[in-house]
Amino acid sequence: MPTRADLIHALNAGPISSETESVDSDTIRDDKTFKEGDCELISVDNHRFRVSHCYLVAHSKVFRDMYNLGDGTQEFSVTFTDREFETGSVIRLFLCAAVRGDIRSHVFGNCTDMRELVMFVDKYDCEPIRRLIHSECEVSILRGWGGSLELFAVTAAADDRDLCHLLVQERGNETWPRGNNGRLHHRMSARPGMSIWDVRSWPESAWRLGIPLQYQFALTRAHGQLSGSTAPAGLSLADEFEKYLRLLKPGWRDRRDPDDAEIDEYYFE
Repeated sequence: MPTRADLIHALNAGPISSETESVDSDTIRDDKTFKEGDCELISVDNHRFRVSHCYLVAHSKVFRDMYNLGDGTQEFSVTFTDREFETGSVIRLFLCAAVRGDIRSHVFGNCTDMRELVMFVDKYDCEPIRRLIHSECEVSILRGWGGSLELFAVTAAADDRDLCHLLVQERGNETWPRGNNGRLHHRMSARPGMSIWDVRSWPESAWRLGIPLQYQFALTRAHGQLSGSTAPAGLSLADEFEKYLRLLKPGWRDRRDPDDAEIDEYYFE
């Protein structure tokens, strides 16, 4: 018969099944799709991808420089360390774009992975992938695919003024749908009937999309400019949003239209 000490020891030890089924967090797991090639990529969460170096050097200036540092006789291996956007799901999405040219399902699917892919692309200077993201987002906007705020989070993370303007222009009249007889399920739910571009109406999930603060501020000021009874005639939400954003990012004005003084005259006369 077990003693009292034996019972206490068994309780402190915890369930036996959890010990036998546990997986070492340091165990590297091979990806089931990308498993052949002379280059090895290991994500921060220990997913290993193998792919030909041709795809990496063709799509990333940083990877190209890293590969050229070697003599070509050794296997090229990169171990990622950034827990924010160098995860297995993001690297898999990057390889889908580089190898297959396919990210369309993710543009209006998993917004988080797409936003993190934008950060990955910026870090490793992947201009072809950046152009692909722009193209697929533009198609999604014009064809009415995907959630508007989800797309806005991706295009804002990419700092793509043209796509942000196009999105607000195409979907500027979109409002939160009414459900449950027009009543709210929770205080943190979206405000039915209000514009999705009015940040006061955003549900908790919208704040978790990671939309940059400058873009949130520009939306707030633009919507406030047009929501009052004395709003100037002939102004659109998209144009107002872009004007405020250009105030926050003056470098855009210098690069795109350096001689345009209209914005300063409009707001500071």
